[in-house]
Amino acid sequence: MIIPVATEEKSSINVRTIFSGPFVLPDGYTIVSAIYDISLPEQLSKPVTVKLEHCVDLNDEITARKMCFATAAINLEKKVFVFDCVGGGSFPKGETYASLDINDSCLLCILYRGSTRDTSMKYAGQCSYVRDYKNSWTMSILFTKHLSAHYKYTQSETVGTIESHPFLFTTRKGDGELLMELNKFKSQMDLEGWKVAPLTPIPDFILKSQIDCVELQQEFGKLQCRIIPSIEFSVYVYDEDAATDKIDKYLDIGGTTSDIFIKRQRE
Repeated sequence: MIIPVATEEKSSINVRTIFSGPFVLPDGYTIVSAIYDISLPEQLSKPVTVKLEHCVDLNDEITARKMCFATAAINLEKKVFVFDCVGGGSFPKGETYASLDINDSCLLCILYRGSTRDTSMKYAGQCSYVRDYKNSWTMSILFTKHLSAHYKYTQSETVGTIESHPFLFTTRKGDGELLMELNKFKSQMDLEGWKVAPLTPIPDFILKSQIDCVELQQEFGKLQCRIIPSIEFSVYVYDEDAATDKIDKYLDIGGTTSDIFIKRQRE
């Protein structure tokens, strides 16, 4: 964030990141940045230039024209925040940050006008391991938008260290909606003395739209990470004599460009 004040002046700008809430978007739009609650002091004489990270693969002017900054006003009757696009803003081609000059405190994000068939948005598998006991771990993969704020949020909710693996969606189901295919992971995998077993039921697929709408869940604070699409495995050595020194298993998640591997070193 760029603040236009002289060095001898003291100004307090408060910024809070909001992961989800009672938000309403314009039809056909998806949130492609974190949501920020920005409080500006009244005495600033010039606009504040805000730069926000987005998760759109921005390679041409056509894609840039589908993006906008949006601010929210509260609807007291329905108790929701209604986002609307605002004019202005710069969306440089090939970059992951966009900028906007603002004069007042606001709730701010970036929106993208794309259908469920649009492949321009970038996502990430947020992978972590928690050691259960010797040679046994719980592996979790949470699927989010490819944003630093989402990485930091999942890290704050996870005991283990997060490894972030970006990907794009590539495959559509019958009605054209993008999805990742997970049916090949529904059963236990035996791998040279190691086992990889689902800890919770694995769905046949996760839709792109399921990840896209996470920020719109009003009960997110109560449900915590359960609202983020995820899968979970137990990874362990079951045959001490046959087990290799390490496991390095590629998870071929259909319908995406994901390159997630299960990697553990035997203890």
